[in-house]
Amino acid sequence: MSVSARGAASSASAPAAASGEPTHLGKAFGQPKPDTHPHLLQKHERISRDEYAVRRLQLAKAIGPQAAAVVPGYGLRYATGGIFYPFHQSTNLLYLTGFNEPDCGCIIESATKDPSEHRFLMFVQPADRRTEIWDGPRAGIEGARTHFGATAAYPIEAFEDALRQLNASAATRRLYSDLPLTQRSAGSASRSLSGSADSASGSTPSLLENTHIKVSSSSATHVDKDASVSKMLLGRAELHGRADPFFELAAAQPSSSSAAPGRTFSNPWTTGRDTAQGTTVKPLASLIDMLRLYKSPAEIQVMRQAGRITGRAFVEAMRATKPGTTEHQLSAVLEFHLRMQGADGFAYVPVVAGGRNALTLHYVQNKQMLRDGDLVLVDAGGEYGHYASDVTRTWPVNGKFTAAQKKLYESVLRVQKHIIKQCTEAARTTLDQLQYETAGMLQEEISALLGRPVSMGEMNALYPHHVSHWLGMDVHDTGSVSRSTRLSEGMVVTIEPGLYIPDSPNYPPEFRGVGIRIEDDVAVGGPSTHGAPVILSVDAPKEVVDIEAVMAGIV
Repeated sequence: MSVSARGAASSASAPAAASGEPTHLGKAFGQPKPDTHPHLLQKHERISRDEYAVRRLQLAKAIGPQAAAVVPGYGLRYATGGIFYPFHQSTNLLYLTGFNEPDCGCIIESATKDPSEHRFLMFVQPADRRTEIWDGPRAGIEGARTHFGATAAYPIEAFEDALRQLNASAATRRLYSDLPLTQRSAGSASRSLSGSADSASGSTPSLLENTHIKVSSSSATHVDKDASVSKMLLGRAELHGRADPFFELAAAQPSSSSAAPGRTFSNPWTTGRDTAQGTTVKPLASLIDMLRLYKSPAEIQVMRQAGRITGRAFVEAMRATKPGTTEHQLSAVLEFHLRMQGADGFAYVPVVAGGRNALTLHYVQNKQMLRDGDLVLVDAGGEYGHYASDVTRTWPVNGKFTAAQKKLYESVLRVQKHIIKQCTEAARTTLDQLQYETAGMLQEEISALLGRPVSMGEMNALYPHHVSHWLGMDVHDTGSVSRSTRLSEGMVVTIEPGLYIPDSPNYPPEFRGVGIRIEDDVAVGGPSTHGAPVILSVDAPKEVVDIEAVMAGIV
């Protein structure tokens, strides 16, 4: 698969892949663009095409020569029958391409020692006038090249063929992918991801398992009855009537239609062995996670806007809170104001927990009525420009903290403000070290409030979660990166201490059943911020006086 064509930097001069699709300048795409949606995408609040190219170059450097990275997107998921969920793209594919249409994938192939020679291949749904009547416009194969920088682009139905060519290629020594390419061990019975053997049926499991990608380029979302994942397409040497050397080796592979009855085509990837030419298959997520861990100035700008939008939505939620309001009404207020400011909606299912419901960390039923005298804990965030915000605030339903509530709240707030100050490169700290410090400080605070020593064992019940996680395109971003990683500029984290007092006679009645968490999104401080951390969610009030002023209508 080694070729001489350069990667993203020279993609504009790469030859067009055959598409058979209409060509028209200025066509609408299946996602907002700055020139078509300036009201949503301000120039200073988006990731440029050049930055996506730099990300792919960084990945090409990471995988090294004679290697390829396979990154599938997602297809639509279905709730029931023909009713689909709102589409959300694979964030790894979004990070590398910015492409936000269903049923796609890409391959980044680094054949030489010069990573700038890498090839960026996209596989997308072709633009199709018949389908666009149902589903709206698509970028198509031409758009994948001209607007997303692909060296070459192909219909999504060719994606699996490209994977099989990698299997047959002697030029690729390492393959990075998180697809189930080695789901079975050598000599074992053929099994699908569900665990059922498929040797009797003679079927071959899809290499795109669990992505929900559908490869039929002509089926419309609203009328397609088949929500299954893609078929195994073998031996396709021509795309829309035009041969391409990229698929010459794939054409030599046996076809499932020509296999003897009862026999299953055995792809070495899915039997757990090396590929046909001894290529080593390695996980990809950890490599991309290390790239995603360090945010660029443009990413920080987008995340600042996500935090700003979320903070302002919290202000409106506080103003709307009163006894008799329901949790789901408060959730609706949040979502309305997120969307009205340009967010795509919630970045995750929100927690709106009144009273004792706050003792359940992931309470998402959000159906109860808010009662006079209780607190309400809200953990919510908007998604803006493909980046998440994650904010938690706790406030009194009637607009005024009781003396006991205020004591507990300010104990948590003191700890949170201190830990945020430690989120700097100069502090030479880690998230795990911050957790240790948080637990110790909360232990001191609650011991002082209760007038008795609180053991660390008891603290595990009063404060049962970690103080922080990485934040970015996913709410719990870069999951393979250890919390023992030293903080440095470019990282974005959450800081979210809390106290959750059980309804138990071991605690004063005025504290029982109270759950308090305060969470902000923080960009780690470094040289460009004069050493200080930057709170991205500062627009959400958290001082007692500010919360009460907002709820009283003073501000």
